[in-house]
Amino acid sequence: MVNVARSPKAPRRGRPPRSPEQRAMRRDELVRAAIGVIHDNGPELTLDELANNLGVSKPVLYAEFGNRVGLADAIAEALARDLELEVAQTLATHPVLDLARLIDVLTDAFITLVDDEAALYEFVVRAFWNDGRGLLGNPLVRILHERLQPIVARTASVSDEELTILIDGVYGFMLASVQSWKSSRSLTRQQVATLLSTVLREAVHGAEESRR
Repeated sequence: MVNVARSPKAPRRGRPPRSPEQRAMRRDELVRAAIGVIHDNGPELTLDELANNLGVSKPVLYAEFGNRVGLADAIAEALARDLELEVAQTLATHPVLDLARLIDVLTDAFITLVDDEAALYEFVVRAFWNDGRGLLGNPLVRILHERLQPIVARTASVSDEELTILIDGVYGFMLASVQSWKSSRSLTRQQVATLLSTVLREAVHGAEESRR
């Protein structure tokens, strides 16, 4: 086979390549805009509808996120960061950090997230289930693990393995409890937060006692 020398390609016309910082900023802008669209229009939106509402083409969303699950991952990460910031700001108002206070703040923040951002949470959860990862296979749980384990480890006498099971169990328990409450609204949000916080404190206390 004869090797044929090829002329170098002419440079493409159009926008210059974006820097990593510009790409990250653009991605964040799309995520925040998608959050607003889903919040206003519900979790049933298709990628075509999302792209239309965002004023971009569907290939742009595919280029940034890969597919619907990739977008759901990005939204879950944004929700987790918002939850983390809210918890940190609340805890900063109290000079002493103990496990009871941490559980109270996290419980209230989680209930607020699932209740006030129901459409967003439903969009995220549906994407995970459809992808076959299930309830625990999402960035929100991963970030909760990353943030909670060091804090809980300083305030509770349980092993890392026990912490992993507890945090996964707490997530599932709280989600099911909040969804049950939302179906009837028979209690106030504060009553639900107090109920769940009490159960979670007892669960950690029971885990500590079982190791003695």
